[in-house]
Amino acid sequence: MRKILFLLTFFSCISIFSQKKTPANNDYFFYENKGQIVDQDGKENSSVKYLFLSNGLNVQLKQNGFSYDVYEVKKTVNPNSSKFKKDKSLEGKTYYEDEFLYENLYHRIDIELLNSNKNASIIAEGKSLDYNNYFNIPNQPKGVTNVHRFKKVLYKNIYPNIDLVFFKPNDTLKPVEYNFIINPGGRISDIKMKFNGAPTVIKDHKLSMKVRFGEMYENIPNSWIAGNKKENIDVAFKDLGDQTFGFNAPINTSNKTIVIDPVPTRVWGSYAGGFGDDYGRIKTDIQNTGYLYGTTNSNNNFATSGTYQQNIVGNLDCFIIKLTKQGQRLWGTYYGFGNNDVFEDLDFDENFNIYAGGTIERGPLNNNIAVVKFNNNGGLIYLKEFVTNSRDKLYSISYNQNEVFIGGDTFSFDFPTVNAMQNTKASPSGYTDGILASLDAATGNVNWATYFGQSDGSTSIFQIISSTTNLEMIGATQSSTIPMVNAFQAVKAGGVDGIYVKLSKTGNTIIKSSYYGNTGHEFIIKGGIINNVLVLPGKYSTAAFPLGQPGIWRVNLANNTITKNYFNFDGDPQLLGYPDSTGNVFFTGLHSSGQPDISTPGAYMGFPGLMTSTFLIKYNQNDIKEWGTYYRGNGATQLGEVIKDNEGAIYLTGMSSGNTSGIATPGTFQQSPGGGNDIFIAKFQDCTSASMVTSNSPVCINSTLQLNASGGTSYNWTGPNGFTSTLQNPTIANATASHSGVYSCQVSGSGSCDGIFTVNVIVGDNIAPIPNTATLADITGDCHTVISTIPTATDNCAGTITATTTDPLSYSIPGTYVIHWTYNDGNGNISTQNQNVTVTSPALPITTSVQQTFCASSHPTIANLQITGQNIKWYDAAGNILPSTTTLVNGQTYYASQTINGCESNKTAVQVTINETPEPAGNSVQDFCASSNPTLASLIVSGTAIKFYDAAGNILPLTTPLIHGVTYFVTQTLNNCESEKLPISVTLSTNNVPANDFSATVCNSSTGNSTVIDLTSYQANLITNPGIYTFTYNDNLGSPIANPSNYTMNVGSTVIHVKVSTTDGCFIVVRLSLTINPKPNLNLPEKIDFCKGKNTTLDAGNGYSSYLWSTGATTQTITVSTPGNYSVTVTNSFGCQNTDHVEVSYTILPEITAVNINNNSATIILSATGNFEYSLDNITWQDSNIFTNLNIGEYIVYVRTKEGCIIGQKPFSIFNIPNAFTPNGDGYNDRWKIAGLENYLGTEVNVYDRRGLPVFKEVITKKPLEWDGKLNGSQVPTGNYWYTIKVSDGRVYTGWLMIKNRE
Repeated sequence: MRKILFLLTFFSCISIFSQKKTPANNDYFFYENKGQIVDQDGKENSSVKYLFLSNGLNVQLKQNGFSYDVYEVKKTVNPNSSKFKKDKSLEGKTYYEDEFLYENLYHRIDIELLNSNKNASIIAEGKSLDYNNYFNIPNQPKGVTNVHRFKKVLYKNIYPNIDLVFFKPNDTLKPVEYNFIINPGGRISDIKMKFNGAPTVIKDHKLSMKVRFGEMYENIPNSWIAGNKKENIDVAFKDLGDQTFGFNAPINTSNKTIVIDPVPTRVWGSYAGGFGDDYGRIKTDIQNTGYLYGTTNSNNNFATSGTYQQNIVGNLDCFIIKLTKQGQRLWGTYYGFGNNDVFEDLDFDENFNIYAGGTIERGPLNNNIAVVKFNNNGGLIYLKEFVTNSRDKLYSISYNQNEVFIGGDTFSFDFPTVNAMQNTKASPSGYTDGILASLDAATGNVNWATYFGQSDGSTSIFQIISSTTNLEMIGATQSSTIPMVNAFQAVKAGGVDGIYVKLSKTGNTIIKSSYYGNTGHEFIIKGGIINNVLVLPGKYSTAAFPLGQPGIWRVNLANNTITKNYFNFDGDPQLLGYPDSTGNVFFTGLHSSGQPDISTPGAYMGFPGLMTSTFLIKYNQNDIKEWGTYYRGNGATQLGEVIKDNEGAIYLTGMSSGNTSGIATPGTFQQSPGGGNDIFIAKFQDCTSASMVTSNSPVCINSTLQLNASGGTSYNWTGPNGFTSTLQNPTIANATASHSGVYSCQVSGSGSCDGIFTVNVIVGDNIAPIPNTATLADITGDCHTVISTIPTATDNCAGTITATTTDPLSYSIPGTYVIHWTYNDGNGNISTQNQNVTVTSPALPITTSVQQTFCASSHPTIANLQITGQNIKWYDAAGNILPSTTTLVNGQTYYASQTINGCESNKTAVQVTINETPEPAGNSVQDFCASSNPTLASLIVSGTAIKFYDAAGNILPLTTPLIHGVTYFVTQTLNNCESEKLPISVTLSTNNVPANDFSATVCNSSTGNSTVIDLTSYQANLITNPGIYTFTYNDNLGSPIANPSNYTMNVGSTVIHVKVSTTDGCFIVVRLSLTINPKPNLNLPEKIDFCKGKNTTLDAGNGYSSYLWSTGATTQTITVSTPGNYSVTVTNSFGCQNTDHVEVSYTILPEITAVNINNNSATIILSATGNFEYSLDNITWQDSNIFTNLNIGEYIVYVRTKEGCIIGQKPFSIFNIPNAFTPNGDGYNDRWKIAGLENYLGTEVNVYDRRGLPVFKEVITKKPLEWDGKLNGSQVPTGNYWYTIKVSDGRVYTGWLMIKNRE
């Protein structure tokens, strides 16, 4: 646990007399105790093992704990001073030594490490070479000599696997630190610190110790798990009771080392800006004076009198403001022309002249790099402008030994190079080359200027890190062909890589160069070189985060080894890294909604929630996060950048938007925002201050306002209404609203981590009244409920307040209600409470069924509903009261309540169903055969639970005989509801069978002249319920039909006589007239083929009334050109239909496979047999495939089908083989030609002389046979020659050939 003990300083009475003065700035602070330390009684204090001494703070290190000693010197006027004696002269200013009385006030706090290892080893490390001797120690006549000091004191295993180490940090702002180091296996819960000597509590997450001088605080520690990568954890103080404290942590033990450490303290803050928008950053010189620079369009709050430019002249002008390290402005100046101008970087020479580098806009898409030199009072010395016709940008400027070096990039092809290493721009139009230049610092003349780039992408120079011996710089490039010299990464890895270049100061020799980066785009604009290690913080692409994540590369430039660490926080799109002179790295970035918290415990500012905010994170030389903080006021901040001065102070700059408080501290040069987007500047010390300011705010008007400060030795308060005070804890009596606002206290004497601390004070009642009862009890009652108890609240200023409400306070209707109570203190502060009121109703009336059924025939009313209760009331769905005579309606719901003691109950719902039974079905007049002795059972009636009645309403049995002319009444019963009565009039007849004649016309099922008919299938057409009758059939001649179910009938009309009889002898004869219409006789061929490319006609035949083809056509014929299955349905004049189908396909054509020649005959051979036609002129056709009596010559045979489908054609020849030719060159018969051989490819022709030697050979290709009578270019002799011709179709010709080649 690392703590900064600025205010935890106490004093004990220890006498130390040293013979030798300790050097002022040394590394040894812990004195060993060899007997020189004594207690208040002058006795040796051996319990103290080592002693740390500082201004106002002593820390005693003991075996099982340590002590804080703090003191305060009280100064009072001495009433007995010689100053007040009458005989003293009053002339002049005399110093009186006895004018004041001084009293030392002491307080000590002992911290005991409970249950710690009493035998822990206490190891002192880093022994001083010098020593102290003490000679006036009581009871030590020989003195105590050779007392050495040490750098560090370690308690080894103070708890199991836990060490405690005290040391003086390198940071001069921190007097002492101590860490609890929990090694693997150690448990944080073992640490228990018991505080004795001061009441101690946890207050605002800190340990508060109440000492005689006020309250002292010990900050919450910052903690982490050490390893290859530092992992922060949150540790907080934990009250264990009995003034004993430990720690709460997310883990109790770990297999890694756990350490605990501090956070930064703001020294001062200020706005910088006017009515417009302002952009800037800060840089400090070797005297730690600050120079704020950038660009602005504000015409106020920047320039001071006596500087170069008092007023803004362009849209955006450059500016410089010189600041003291306390935040006061020394001077300020604009610098600009007529457009948009900006300073990007500054540097300083030995006389504190300022070299400002930036760009001047000279026209659209034309920005020139400029170097402007000012004296230390803001006066202009010179301007050096690099004039081009395009856009250039300066990123970095560096002064060394009367030379000014600049770096940047350009789109221009006319950058003015001088003594250049690269005279011309290498990258194409629309891309940039880097630029570098050296100027004479005194005159601004250019020593050399050069491009730096390649043709395969853009290159930029971002920072000249050092110009002391050589130029060492970093930049970025898209090019993969930058010259590499002793590179630590020789090959470009991604789309945009960083570049490191070490260049001779003459600008013409690359001493060392390298890429750096991964496979994506890298963004690193600030680097540093510490002990020959190149530190490169920024955004790197990684496998886990291809678009980039924060990281630090550290490159040992001696051996080119690289360490790489990446971190899981997000600062885009404004993530920047800055390394300081000792190798620490500071990251700035932009927090926006949804990002996780980067702040560490005790941070200057914690998590800002949804507000946009700049953040600042510190990583140490081992890339371990030490702290993180946000920075903003009551608005937003962004564009954060950071630097450190030579004293280790941190300067954070950026843009402030909408902040009216929280940015400026008292005494700085601009206390309020300028009106637009301002610059903010904050100076921090890298330390944790224990200083604290508080108040008793909010306080009521006319009350006493108490301000409290702690942690220092002197205090300087400022506040509203010109309030000032140097008291530590001032008060303001009878405070009014005008005393509200921010009070600032400058605390000093805290041990080099002084600062200005603020507290917001509210005077007036801004606290809402607090209800006296946290939760109001629910109220339950009946319909006579009245609220009589009104709740109250207590207001910090108005006292007791009685609640008011707009809700009713009496209730009669059952239900749940909410009373909304309001407490108004009259000062605009309101709090509210809700109270539930439940009004209960009497019990519901009781019903045996909530669904009740009635018969419509009984005409039910409300009075018929079954329910039990007192004073029953019935309602419809609209809430209307219904009288008991109301007729019930099927499907309606009725609602009943009962009233008891004047309170009506809620309603019970009863749904009503009215069953309405229909009359049974039957003919109202029914006739019976008298001879069958019919009864009521003979009546044809359908229904359920049938009942018969006479006219008097008497129920009749089914055996009751039917009487002619009498009307009987019938009902049915469904769902216990009887229907209305159906009257049936009865007649008794002799032939009363209810059959009728019937006629039907049907189409024959076949195309024949007769068909078989089932006559019995027409019985239901003749009479209803045919199953109870007997049927007898006779033809038109009266002959019985023996088999009526299989009766053959001819096409035409036939009358059948049918006798329909009952079992009791009643019958009737009716006519069954049947007409059989003919079915159309349709005969399409089963299959038709036709020539491909032609069509064919399908004919269904004439004489039909309608046609319907499968193609949708309705004509007698259709023409088709596509194979397929076709069908047609025809309808004759009788309306009878028939359907037929035909398969249509292409004719399958054979091929001409050969023409066989036999003497003067030619036989045509096809690949298939069939009826074909043959022709030699395509005009005259014959059925035979043989042509005879052909003359010698060339022919073409044509073949087609009888339907005219062309099968093909084939040439053939009956050769005319000349038996002589005269190759004498006279133009007549000079060549041996055989026409037609070219039609027989592969034919072989050979000619031999009389000795059998070959003189000519040719295999026929596509050209005709022609021989000029030459062999090897010379004419063959005149004579007779023998030829053989083997035709490719199998013919062979031989014979003599006479060749005559002379006259």
